Amino acid sequence: MSIRTDYTGERGPTAPGQVTGVFVALERALTDELLPRIEGWFEERDEVAVIDLGTTDKQDHAFILLEWYDYEVDILFLTILEQEDAVIDYTVYGREA
Repeated sequence: MSIRTDYTGERGPTAPGQVTGVFVALERALTDELLPRIEGWFEERDEVAVIDLGTTDKQDHAFILLEWYDYEVDILFLTILEQEDAVIDYTVYGREA
């Protein structure tokens, strides 16, 4: 299984005053490889933050929680999540900042 190494996604549409997040459930064995890669993709993007990571209570899957401040989630990032075999599931949510 190969996890994408490059990322050239453009910022999503602006969403002033909003926080848009993604909860990603993934295979535990790949967390150590995937988390640094995602952090690297967004290291120059002040509006994106890794909020939390851990394991789910019921099935003990790994999870990563990311948030975008004043922007919607990048479409390319969602496409990667959809296509990546290591990702078990994900959901997008929004809230006021």
